[in-house]
Amino acid sequence: NTLGVAAFAGIAVLVCQLPLSVKIGKMQAKYTKRTMQGRDRRVKFTSEVLQGLRIPKLFAWEEPLLEQIRQKRRVELSAVLRGALFSTVSTFLWGATPIFVTLITFVVYAALGNTLTAAKAFTALALFNVMRFPLNGIPNTITRIIDVSVSVKRLSRFLSAKQALVLSLDEAADGPITIDGYYRGAHAAPPDAAAIEVAAAAFAWPEAESDAQADAKADAGKAAKDVRKPRP
Repeated sequence: NTLGVAAFAGIAVLVCQLPLSVKIGKMQAKYTKRTMQGRDRRVKFTSEVLQGLRIPKLFAWEEPLLEQIRQKRRVELSAVLRGALFSTVSTFLWGATPIFVTLITFVVYAALGNTLTAAKAFTALALFNVMRFPLNGIPNTITRIIDVSVSVKRLSRFLSAKQALVLSLDEAADGPITIDGYYRGAHAAPPDAAAIEVAAAAFAWPEAESDAQADAKADAGKAAKDVRKPRP
C-alpha cells in the first residue's frame, strides 16, 4: 500500500539471494565436516602419543611426532578458516539484504515516475527495519543447523555401523585363526603353553581416508541415491 508495485522489486532481491545463500550453506557444511574430520585425526594421534609417552622419550621421537601433530593442526585450521570465510560472507549477505531491498525498492519506485515523499520514505523505512531483525538472525540459524546436521550424520553413521564379530576361542577349530574380528576365551592357557602366539604376521596402521576421497565417496553415494529414486 505504501510503495505499490515497486515493493515486488525488493521481494525479487530476496528471491535472487536464496540460491546464493543455499550454495554458501553447502560450502559451510562441507568445511564443517572437514574440520571435524581433521580434529578427530589430531585428537586421536595426540591421545596415542600421550598414552605411549615413554616410547617417544626413549627413542627421542618428540620432534617428529610434534611435527605430525602440527601438520594435522594446520589441516584442521585450514578447514576452520575456509568455513569461517563462508560464514562471514553469509552473515554479510543477510545483514546487507535489508539495505539492498530498500535501495532497489526506492530506485524502482522513482523510476516508475512516482514522487518519493518524506512520509512514504519514512513509512517504508520503518517497515524495512521490522524486517531487519529476523534477517539478521538467519545466518546464525543456518550455521547452527549445519553444525547439528553434520553432527547427527556422524553419530548416525557410528550408531548404525555393523556389529563387530566376536569369536569364542574355546569353540574355534585348531590351527590359525583367519577371521577378522574380536576374540574371547573363558579358559586360561596351560602353564607350559603360550597364551598368544603370532607367526609370520605383518602389522600396519590403517590408511586414513583423505578429504578428497571422502567427498568423492559422498558424491558417489548421493548420485547413486538419485538414480534409485523413481521418476514420475
